[in-house]
Amino acid sequence: MNNYAYLLSSSPNPDIRDGSEAVRVAKLAVEKSGGARPAIMDTLAGAYAEVGDFKSAIEISRRAVALARNQKMPQGMIDALEMNFESFRQGKPARTQ
Repeated sequence: MNNYAYLLSSSPNPDIRDGSEAVRVAKLAVEKSGGARPAIMDTLAGAYAEVGDFKSAIEISRRAVALARNQKMPQGMIDALEMNFESFRQGKPARTQ
C-alpha cells in the first residue's frame, strides 16, 4: 500500500499522479502500521502535499522526522525525511526523478 501511495503522490508522470487516491491509500497504510513507521508517514505527508494541503503535510512530516530520530534510524533516512519536510514548508510536493 505504501509503495502504491508513494507512486501516486510522487511520480514525475502527471498521468500517474492521483493525490486524492494517494491520501486515501496512505492513510490506510499509516493505520495498518499503527503510525510507527516514519517512511509510511512520510508517504502520507507527500500525498497531502500533492493535493495542496501543506499544513497537514508539514505536521505529519514533522512527526515522521521526530519518530525516525526517536527510533534512532540511520542518518540517511532522517536526512531524506528532513529534505521532504523542507520541500513541504516551501509549498512544493515531493517528486521522484
